[in-house]
Amino acid sequence: MAQTINFGTEEQPINVKLSEDHPEFFVDGSVGLAIGFPVSKLVLTSSDPHSPQPGPDERKGVCTLVVNTDSLIDMAKVILTAASQNRQFLEEHSTKISERIKEALDSCEIKNNS
Repeated sequence: MAQTINFGTEEQPINVKLSEDHPEFFVDGSVGLAIGFPVSKLVLTSSDPHSPQPGPDERKGVCTLVVNTDSLIDMAKVILTAASQNRQFLEEHSTKISERIKEALDSCEIKNNS
């Protein structure tokens, strides 16, 4: 069944209609970022569970994201801001990757321009 979800606020609603067959993909990496204008491209990937260990990283291309460059930059800011705001939760609930998350958050300076 199709559904509409408000991802915004009461003051600024962002209603998104999701069809019944709305695709959902698992990704755990990205490669080939091509920043351009007016659009940029990014290949989203996932690990190949059948890859022999140890060895070169074998990844499966899941999809190519093509997005307006200004929207891509806004998405990056939203993701980093949300991660920063949820830093304590992320650090408490992650074990193996907590150092990677901490290093990533430490290396980013997010200025709220709202």
